[in-house]
Amino acid sequence: MADISKVILEALVNQLRNPEGSLLLSRLQSLMHLDPAQQALVKDLGQEESSNKHSVGIWEVHGIGTKRILVRKDNTKNQWRDWANFEQIEILPNVKRIVLLGESVARGYLLDPVVNPACLLQMLLDKDDNTAYQVIDLACTDSSLEYLITISHQLKELRPDYVVLFAGNNWHKFQLDSIDFQVLAQELRLGQSFGAMAGAFRNNIMPGKIKRALDVLTQACAALGAQQLVVIPEFNLLDWKSEEEVLVPFLPNQSRKDWLSQRDSALARFERGSEFELQRIAKEMAKADGGASWLAPWLEGIALSRGIESLTARAALEMARDAVCGLFVPHSPRCITQTRQILLEYASSCSLGGIDLAVEFENASGASLPGRNWFLDYCHLNVDGMRLTATRMAESILSLERGSIAAQKEQLRSILPISETIEAEAHFLAAIHNAHYGQGAEIVEYHARKSFELDSGVAQLAQAFIDFQSSGGPAWMFESYRFLSSFRMASKYMWPTNSSMVDKFQDSSLIEIFVDLIELQDPTIRQNVTAKLVAAHSERLGAIDLLEHFAHAKTFRAKLGYAMEASYPFYRAHTPVSEFRFIATREVPLVGRLCLRLPIDQTAGCWPLSIAVNGRPIFTKDFGSDWQTVLVDIAIEQLCYGENFLTISWPVQIGDDNSAINEAIRSLELGFVPRVLPTYGDVFSFRLYPVEAMPS
Repeated sequence: MADISKVILEALVNQLRNPEGSLLLSRLQSLMHLDPAQQALVKDLGQEESSNKHSVGIWEVHGIGTKRILVRKDNTKNQWRDWANFEQIEILPNVKRIVLLGESVARGYLLDPVVNPACLLQMLLDKDDNTAYQVIDLACTDSSLEYLITISHQLKELRPDYVVLFAGNNWHKFQLDSIDFQVLAQELRLGQSFGAMAGAFRNNIMPGKIKRALDVLTQACAALGAQQLVVIPEFNLLDWKSEEEVLVPFLPNQSRKDWLSQRDSALARFERGSEFELQRIAKEMAKADGGASWLAPWLEGIALSRGIESLTARAALEMARDAVCGLFVPHSPRCITQTRQILLEYASSCSLGGIDLAVEFENASGASLPGRNWFLDYCHLNVDGMRLTATRMAESILSLERGSIAAQKEQLRSILPISETIEAEAHFLAAIHNAHYGQGAEIVEYHARKSFELDSGVAQLAQAFIDFQSSGGPAWMFESYRFLSSFRMASKYMWPTNSSMVDKFQDSSLIEIFVDLIELQDPTIRQNVTAKLVAAHSERLGAIDLLEHFAHAKTFRAKLGYAMEASYPFYRAHTPVSEFRFIATREVPLVGRLCLRLPIDQTAGCWPLSIAVNGRPIFTKDFGSDWQTVLVDIAIEQLCYGENFLTISWPVQIGDDNSAINEAIRSLELGFVPRVLPTYGDVFSFRLYPVEAMPS
């Protein structure tokens, strides 16, 4: 019998080793999760049992009875940046206690720790002479549904009278179950479109996860007798767009090449202001991509926003906002349509109801499309947005406590003084943050210019930023970085213990904007920056590596990757043109040695690839899907002293996208993140050498 068992086991192992066996095992595992509600319940209960009964977030509860205090735990240091900056929080007796839950928008990102919704709410409630209030700030940057479940179980340590939930931008971040992968695979198989897959994620998977997390909060508040207030976030529809590299996924039946051609036509009309033609082409693009790209609805929405059709424009821009959610590509936080609907429904069942910032901003400004008038970036509020939100929170709480407060509303709105220096620093950080999320020069310049207008002293911050970004070596080596980190808001943003937050990007455009503004005070700034770049990065120091972040990574995603599947040990181009910056003295000619290929699964035959330096073509050669190493000569007359820009124009030869879609289906069936974004070329190595130093 033992021998028979061994034979059976060996046969089973051999069957499971091949791809079909792996698929079978994955499907069997999915059967274990056919009742997600039961699974989620077990998970929630397990978290409640395993969580430290005397912890709240990163703090530990000390004391008993009316003398209790929250003490920040040393073993959570790597999380301190994400929470309120308090070593200790005294739990005051004989007060109405309000707990604020939320993510970075509730944290007051870019203004925190100097200004945030919790401190503004506390200031407003302190004006009430009849009741004492304590606002405990438990908002946590980058928090997800898991945070909401965990913190809900910990509320009993605080026994709040009110719980304010200000969240929803990160609720697309959760672990997919085996059955989730099968649902997405089935939708992709049936629709042959990543738009169908992403729609299934938003419509069929996300809502259940969100509702189960909210149920945990509801039960916790009910057990404590706490009143709930929900703040529904809004998105910067008018001034935010997704990154160019997350342009369009694989499309079936060779339609991607036509889509790219339509994109070029649409962008040309966008620049010329031909709104009617732009709308027509955008609709054709959306039909071709099946809703899988943000660009078509964004172009249509912007075209409509230039006219009087604001409601139609909002619908299109909301589609653009939502399109990337569920595509397995990283993107900025956002409260999508499905999340908003769930929060609005949830708020209707709460004792204090909800504050819908979309409605509040429209009522306050008279404009249905929110933009820079309320936001610093994609979802984080500027001073005006934060003031309005905190005021509406206070009004809701005071209304329940004291009935009508109509006479106090104007007073509430006038007692939140915030200095122009604070506001200026926030806009300075917003310029950096927008640039590192791939936003256009116009909005980056707006924030930079606004910061200088509010406080000319921002020039010192900008000079410090330019100094460590232009210098060689990591940022933490430089006094300028330490100087900038001495400002509380900048320090919280830059995270001095992890200088990769700002170091090193290809910040040429951002620095140029700062230099233009500083030059009004210091005419030598441009010359000094160029000299610093040449001293730290030119060929005088040896070979120039164009695959370093300093040379090509303009955004966080360029550093970390534009997709969620396994990373690659080489540069991968997700747009038809790749740009690299290098610094030269114009003293000697240069030679580039690069090893590259066209996409291995998308290319048949060889196709011409071209390279240009500062807009002038210098090299053309046919390439295929095999790695090739070539030399590229750059003459002195083709160079500029200081910054130079080299571009690779990849041949747009669309291979078999249908095969890529089928491979994605198979990855999902096996429980793996699929490859979604096409590539146009790969670069394994790319170095520039002075001619005389060229290795043999």
